[in-house]
Amino acid sequence: MEQIKHLKWQGVHEMSDKKHGRWIAFWNGEILSEVGGYFENGLKQGLWKELFKNYSSHSKSYESGEYQNDKRSGMWIYIYDNNIIGGGKYNEQGQKSGKWIELSDSFNCNSQLTYYGEYKGGKKVGRWDIKYKNEPIGKNGGGLYNEGGQGIKIGSWVEVDDNFNDSSEITHNGKYKNGQKIGRWDIHLNCQGLIKQIGGGLYDERGDGHKVGKWIELSEGFYKTYQIIFNGNYQNGKKVGQWDIYLNNEKIGGGLYDEMGEGKKIGRWIEVGVEFIDSFQITQNGEYKNGKKIGQWDIFQKNTCGNHQIRERLYNEEGLRSRFGRNNRIRNSYLQAPFESEYKNIKKPQGQDTHFDTKGGMEIIDSNLYITQIGEYFKGQKVGKWDFFFINKEGSKEMGGGYYENYVIDLKIGRWIEFNDFNSQITYVGEYKKGQKVGRWDTYLNYFGNKLIGGGSYDEGDEGFKCGRWIEVNDELDDSSQVTINGEYKNGNKVGKWDIYLNYVGNIKIGGGSYDNESFGVKTGKWVDIKDGFKWALQTTFNGQYGNGNKIGKCVEMQGQIKSREMNFKN
Repeated sequence: MEQIKHLKWQGVHEMSDKKHGRWIAFWNGEILSEVGGYFENGLKQGLWKELFKNYSSHSKSYESGEYQNDKRSGMWIYIYDNNIIGGGKYNEQGQKSGKWIELSDSFNCNSQLTYYGEYKGGKKVGRWDIKYKNEPIGKNGGGLYNEGGQGIKIGSWVEVDDNFNDSSEITHNGKYKNGQKIGRWDIHLNCQGLIKQIGGGLYDERGDGHKVGKWIELSEGFYKTYQIIFNGNYQNGKKVGQWDIYLNNEKIGGGLYDEMGEGKKIGRWIEVGVEFIDSFQITQNGEYKNGKKIGQWDIFQKNTCGNHQIRERLYNEEGLRSRFGRNNRIRNSYLQAPFESEYKNIKKPQGQDTHFDTKGGMEIIDSNLYITQIGEYFKGQKVGKWDFFFINKEGSKEMGGGYYENYVIDLKIGRWIEFNDFNSQITYVGEYKKGQKVGRWDTYLNYFGNKLIGGGSYDEGDEGFKCGRWIEVNDELDDSSQVTINGEYKNGNKVGKWDIYLNYVGNIKIGGGSYDNESFGVKTGKWVDIKDGFKWALQTTFNGQYGNGNKIGKCVEMQGQIKSREMNFKN
């Protein structure tokens, strides 16, 4: 999401629409130092510096090396926090070869996993070790790949969980045979240096990779502080019989799987989702038939005052959501009949099928604060009014929403109140026309009341460009860091002077600078930037110069009014 919002590339297309010459990357209007490279006839050539796939403002990791005719060649390195932390060589076929240090696909500041081992012909061979923040995982983190060059795991392994991070240091320990797990596999949690077995079970000995017998599994949202586990039996790789759900050793839900070994849920269930967290314990209570939800499902929230029903959801016989209730009670007639009565005033396109397979929607926006969208679907498309609700320990509160055009895929129309992609306490209020923002949009902060803190205008054209004066909010804005950026847009690009303000006790100017009026909205001249994580109590700024979007010359880091260090950037 951050890359969609902040990452832009600039370069030249030839008449054939193939990329040519140097291409450079911008992040939130600032050139990413040395990121990019050259194209010839649409193919990458020569030295390139690229963003690692999980790059974000909190995970600034890169890959750097050489391309030959769009294939990687020779030595490539991984860079994180301005340090080389890994890499290896590519052969003439563009395959990894020899010794490598790799980053995990989800590498970030809270999950710094690296893998050490060897490649032959693009396949892993021999011993591979796993480290976390340069420290080995357990005593034997990692394991063996076969020497035949097929990249097949064999023998004993200590693997990390897919969601391994600072708050969930989970490993899986067991054996492989010809690339398939066999026998006993245990699940361990590392909590402050203490290794504790918290789950596991058996894989069959045939090497099919099927789970068998009794298992204790972890939820996707398993953390040290709220440990959700699932306890039950497998038969030929399918769940059967009673499965129970526990939170920190207390049973909070569960239900039955069919005994035929098809892994279908049946009968009454109490479920938790991946959004379940300790402070907002949301459960769903209802019935399954042949693996599909049917009838009324009640949604509960547990807090210090008890377990309270906050919503209902209805499903038809095909297991499709039929409607998500806006009231505490919903008419049972919705269960039996098609929903034409709900759409009797909708103008149907000529030849439109009159069968209504509507489903209602509840979509999680922010799992930490449990913000949901609630509305109607028609043939898989959002239609009509959709509302945003904020759910906290005291219950739910309607916070925003708007209308979708009927029979057009997710096309917003009219007045909307929307949430920020990164900060659920920020809302934007304005109008859509044919799916594009138009006219005046205002920005509100919802910590204490509803405070207008910024906004600006979009043009009336088809592009939805920002234009004129704007007051924008920092993505990390919160009660202790109410930072706004004030300046002007032209054709969707920032131009001229922009100022940075901190609104904590009054509105204090803390930085800013200028953008080039002629190009891609790049920084130029003298700037005072704020550092990621800027707070009232930790006011870190960078004072320096930009040339064509690059930092140049001396840059001074300041902690408030105190100089903490100097840096020098090449021209």
